[in-house]
Amino acid sequence: MQWFKVFGWAAVLWAGGASAETRLTNRTLDLPESAGDPSAEFESVTGSMRWSEYFARHPELKGLKLGIQMKGREALAKNANAPMLPASTEKLITAALALRHLGADHRFENRFQAKFDPRTGTLSAVKFSVSGDPTWSNGTFATIAEEDSRPNLVEQVDEPRFQKLIDSLLSRGVRTLSGPVQIESLRPELDRIPRSAGWRDSWKLECMAMVQTSFQSNGNCGTVAVSAGKARWITHGVRVPLKVRVYKSRSGRNSVSITPETDAIGRVRSYVISGFIGRGVLYFDLPVHEGGTWLEELFVRALESRGVAIVSSPAEPQVSAEFEEIHEDLSSEPLLKILTVAVQRSINGIMDRVFHELEWVTERPGAEVLTAGVRELLIDPAHLEGVVFADGSGLDLRNRLRPDALHGFLSGMRGVPYFADFYSTLAVAGVSGTLRTRPVLSTSPYTAGKIHAKTGTLTGIHNLAGYFESSPGGALEPFVVFTEGNMSSTSARAALDGVVVNFAAQNTP
Repeated sequence: MQWFKVFGWAAVLWAGGASAETRLTNRTLDLPESAGDPSAEFESVTGSMRWSEYFARHPELKGLKLGIQMKGREALAKNANAPMLPASTEKLITAALALRHLGADHRFENRFQAKFDPRTGTLSAVKFSVSGDPTWSNGTFATIAEEDSRPNLVEQVDEPRFQKLIDSLLSRGVRTLSGPVQIESLRPELDRIPRSAGWRDSWKLECMAMVQTSFQSNGNCGTVAVSAGKARWITHGVRVPLKVRVYKSRSGRNSVSITPETDAIGRVRSYVISGFIGRGVLYFDLPVHEGGTWLEELFVRALESRGVAIVSSPAEPQVSAEFEEIHEDLSSEPLLKILTVAVQRSINGIMDRVFHELEWVTERPGAEVLTAGVRELLIDPAHLEGVVFADGSGLDLRNRLRPDALHGFLSGMRGVPYFADFYSTLAVAGVSGTLRTRPVLSTSPYTAGKIHAKTGTLTGIHNLAGYFESSPGGALEPFVVFTEGNMSSTSARAALDGVVVNFAAQNTP
């Protein structure tokens, strides 16, 4: 089976393919790397050397614009005061301020209520209250305790909280669902947030550029199966219309384009799928912006699959005097667990959802919350000059962050009461998240298991920021390395990681 990833505004399928695991990667741009021989792209650091010697030995670094702030035993600053694209390193700031203002135990609220008539087995007056929980039906959270496991997508009806609800209803004796299913949004503002002006047009068919909705499932991403003459959603419950103009290819080659039809704020309302297909079935991951209708469909389908009769009726059904009120709490895991996954695996939609939650809890624009949080921890407030925050994930191209400002923030974070929680969310070189298989960092004895950091990746941008822990429980040295340039991703990351290895070697006792 071949799974194809979609790129561009009107994306065209190429003749090649990718593994099924490719479906999982378009939630983020910060992809884990395959293990390999670091010496093939960049000379490994075998010991501490002075920075002048280091850069003399690695002239390929001249091909990158470097934004660096490091201290430790030998300080290094390059373009430290230059505002640069932070990419996903901005998630460090969002996570820290979320722990401060929301708290590690904060949950995204989801509630279920209904009336149940035990005499007839009828369930009625069903109402879901949802708040845009970004973890709903996200397979990543099914393996939250397994540091080294890759995310696995799950079908929405198998979502643990959802399945628990269905099991609970059936155990009460529910045999019939009568009347409509009401969806109440506890955060209706989410449905009015436009697609970001700071996103590239080429991301309009990318699930990693996730538009927020009051109900979110599977990262607001669904899978479409396309064959000659037809297309259908294979993700449960999605109703987004598909307009199909796909014909059999005489040459046997695939040439399929997908164009989204959007509303005034950039939300997809339908897809036009056209072109030619050779043989078999092609699969595409596409954004879904349905909100409550998706949840309603999932609930009805889940009951139907378990033998419950569905009676659609606009009228309120008659219930006996023995009817019961059913209330179920379907709220998310605590925020700290959510941040641990979202930061380590760099999930954009979750961090942008947290950004908006900060807005509503603090009653201030999210950008102001992040700016104020950074300012409070900086020794020199001038380091904020030129800094711009436009979102919580770092995906927005309007973001700008200075290496010295991020370094000052990371330095100040070591003294806050919630630092231990914040530190636990970071990926660890050779162990977890997007740093699990970075070749240079995961093979060097100076950095493997000792770098706790956040990656940041966009086209031409490769960043890394976090802490070096010289010994278990020892002092933590913050570092920031930003890069811009046309070097290949493999080479750029190896070059960046080589700088971090030398920094770690300098600070190893």
